[in-house]
Amino acid sequence: FDADAKGSVFGEAAGMVVLETIENAQKREAKIYAEIAGVGHSNNINPAYENLEPDGKGIQIAIEKAMADAQIQPEDLDLIIPHGTGIAADDLAEAIGIEEALGKAVTKTAVWPTKSMLSNTGAASGALDVIAAVCAMSEGKIPAAKNCDRKADSCNLNIVKQLQQAKIRYALCCSYTYGGQTAALVLKNMKD
Repeated sequence: FDADAKGSVFGEAAGMVVLETIENAQKREAKIYAEIAGVGHSNNINPAYENLEPDGKGIQIAIEKAMADAQIQPEDLDLIIPHGTGIAADDLAEAIGIEEALGKAVTKTAVWPTKSMLSNTGAASGALDVIAAVCAMSEGKIPAAKNCDRKADSCNLNIVKQLQQAKIRYALCCSYTYGGQTAALVLKNMKD
């Protein structure tokens, strides 16, 4: 989302999240951090296979479906973790999709692009984003984005510039891949 974005740095990682029913977690007395409140997915048909479509429609649809599934409004989101690869055209398309889905709430919702710190770990990046969102919820803190010193003029996202204390009720994680598959996940804080 940086005005001088020049692409991704690839990395290697793994992350694991335990998914189970609330009843099962309670039965085994597990600490429950978050609930998957909503999911959404879409696919764009972009002739440029390796990029998102410029209007961000795929991300927009995935986010709208996830929020509808979670039965929340854009104003309910406290944190967005975008896919944010650092590829200027894709970041712009993703920003447009997020803006279209959230409307006016987009300027108030904290956006923390984790790939600026963790790199683009490919298939592991979705799991790492979920883990990052759950950690932010649990700790009540949103770290600052790295390597986003000057936001692109066309980007209206509220990129986190310094560590923020925050009560995060709902977080949104966005993801996409080559070929246009897009996904969005709404997490609900279960700490309280």
